[in-house]
Amino acid sequence: MRSVPQPTKLQFDLSGSQHLICVTSEVIDVIYTRLEELEHIPQNIQILQLGETVKARKDWKIEQFNSVENLQKKLREILERAYIGTRFYAIGSAQFIYDVENCARSFGMSEEEISLEVFDSKARRVYCSTCHTINYPVSTNLITCSGCGIKLEIWEHFSRLKNAYLGVCADAENPGDLL
Repeated sequence: MRSVPQPTKLQFDLSGSQHLICVTSEVIDVIYTRLEELEHIPQNIQILQLGETVKARKDWKIEQFNSVENLQKKLREILERAYIGTRFYAIGSAQFIYDVENCARSFGMSEEEISLEVFDSKARRVYCSTCHTINYPVSTNLITCSGCGIKLEIWEHFSRLKNAYLGVCADAENPGDLL
């Protein structure tokens, strides 16, 4: 099993009885389009949106949040009362979807009940194995850690718990020499 996340195109599971969607404002129109493309639009859709106010469509319940922390707080409240048949969807940046996915999984949601889609740049979070700092945004394979200042090589090992790739000291044997 690969540790690197492999989200695909968001797929709605119409067998679900409740549909909980977490989305960033930049891609809310993607959700609207995907829902309207369905042959049958499911009932009980609830959308939690991170970011700016966007006009709501149809009669879908949309709540907006100014931070991931506030959105996750509401998500936890909903999942505490959720029942069998709840389906969870997330679309947005990799950082966003894995933060909310971890929250959903902490309530026992399975792989079959979750659908994710990444819509963002190649930026990712990197966990420093030396000082435990999370560096973001990172779009290269070598960085200087913002916590301890060492050069990190980014490995293709992804931690769902940390929502970050692993960064290890790139020049441990010969500091300053990367070749």
